[in-house]
Amino acid sequence: MNILRAGAGNAAKTIHRKKLRRDGQYRLSLYAYPFFEGGRYLLLHTLTGEVLELTAAEWADILPLRDASRGHEFIARKGLTELAEKRYLVETDHDEAHAYAQVLFVLRTVRERKKGLSGYTILPTTGCNARCVYCYEEGVPVQTMTEATVDRLIDFVCETKDEGPVKLRWFGGEPLAAVSVIRRACAALEERGVAFSSDMITNASLMTRELAHEAKERWHLKTVQVSLDGAREDYALRKRYVQPERHNYDGVMRAIRFLADEGIRVNLRVNVDLDNLPRIEGFLDEMGAAFGNRKNVTLYLAALFQEQGSDNYAPLQEAIFALRDKIRAMGLERPSTAWKKGQMTLNHCMADNVDASIVIMPDGRFFHCEHLPAGQSWGNIFDGVTDPVRFEALRRPHEIDPECARCPFLPQCTPFKRRGCPDSPVSVDECRLSKRLETEDMLRQLLRGAVTEPEADDDGDDDDGTL
Repeated sequence: MNILRAGAGNAAKTIHRKKLRRDGQYRLSLYAYPFFEGGRYLLLHTLTGEVLELTAAEWADILPLRDASRGHEFIARKGLTELAEKRYLVETDHDEAHAYAQVLFVLRTVRERKKGLSGYTILPTTGCNARCVYCYEEGVPVQTMTEATVDRLIDFVCETKDEGPVKLRWFGGEPLAAVSVIRRACAALEERGVAFSSDMITNASLMTRELAHEAKERWHLKTVQVSLDGAREDYALRKRYVQPERHNYDGVMRAIRFLADEGIRVNLRVNVDLDNLPRIEGFLDEMGAAFGNRKNVTLYLAALFQEQGSDNYAPLQEAIFALRDKIRAMGLERPSTAWKKGQMTLNHCMADNVDASIVIMPDGRFFHCEHLPAGQSWGNIFDGVTDPVRFEALRRPHEIDPECARCPFLPQCTPFKRRGCPDSPVSVDECRLSKRLETEDMLRQLLRGAVTEPEADDDGDDDDGTL
């Protein structure tokens, strides 16, 4: 066996090699994921991130250990001792979910966490110039942050930030519908000498060449995610701009170029369902011709949130992953940072990391999630934490769902995915399907030499669940 990819991430450094017990009975670990393609045999450890390439004989020896255990003599005679030491093979009574929980606890405990917040997701307004048919904020009252609230927001940031640079994430509504709020906030931070950078999620319809330059210079805008809906006809039907003669597909395409010309990273999120899927491939051809030569423009396809929990989810996910090679060939693929660093995920999202990041509404209320779950606010920028019970409940580690305890991809996910996100309709089967497709796609790229090995000294602790 050869190491095809080193497990140099956070979990690999935490787990010690285990000596083989002479009286032990061993089986293939739940986290040892076998993958065969093109005459090559791979074994991924989803907890440590290491990938081994096996010989055909080694493959034939380990596969039966998924269903039956064998003793020390068999393991030693077949030359599989190293697999047992590295936890690819584990004792039959080994509680792997408990072991995962221990590793997660240790990594969360020992990681360097600066005192204070590092990320602020700010909604300058809940208003929007589009009426997207799938918008999950439908029914949310339209509010725009007042000057007094902006001033208090800046005070709050200065009072609560950690000692590092501040990360601002502009969200909405449509954040560019409240440019004056962004300008006031960024100017105030600049005046106070606070180092900061910002990212934004936008439909980009209000972006101009002059505004893109201002955003780069004054807002320190680094990354923009632009929400798209596929082909031109699908975009018009789904976005439903209030003034379609001014805000439309062509204007957004120009805006993407304006942002890219400023050196800002532009990530195109393309919302997909079975209705627009037949036209997605043609749309990708158009995007490749328009942006394939720009290194700072990337694209990914995402199933609409509303498709989770539906019968369409599985075929939709499979179709999305089938198009990844086309996106790569166009030079638009968004790299998977976590995979390259071989890390175990410590936080699922910002809602799973309230000690480091926060969502702030236009009226100053706190939320732990940008999906604005009803009745879930636990404080505001004026009074601080007003519901300590709810806040402490968010901070507590979440128990592992019994259905997730037998999932080989649990280390690539988190307990929060199922136990902490009640508004998500995703089922265990849907979650597992997505993780399987993602994992097998990564392994295929590894076989093609398209995935680099992680740096040996990379501790990988950049997952703060914020941006």
